[in-house]
Amino acid sequence: MENKIKKKENNQLITESEVESKLHILVEGQTTNSKQLKAIRNYLQKEFIGLALRNEELLKSNDQLKQ
Repeated sequence: MENKIKKKENNQLITESEVESKLHILVEGQTTNSKQLKAIRNYLQKEFIGLALRNEELLKSNDQLKQ
């Protein structure tokens, strides 16, 4: 017999397997989000480095134009 856990919102009983299923779905979602965030972070790091390099080039060019 499955243990019953009380749901606070509307006092319905749900089974342990239902809780485990919902937790599994939540963990899968978090894993997917984590992978997406990592990909975004890597993309932004590359772009930021590119902008920093371009900024350095523009500063040098600006200095040359001032002379």
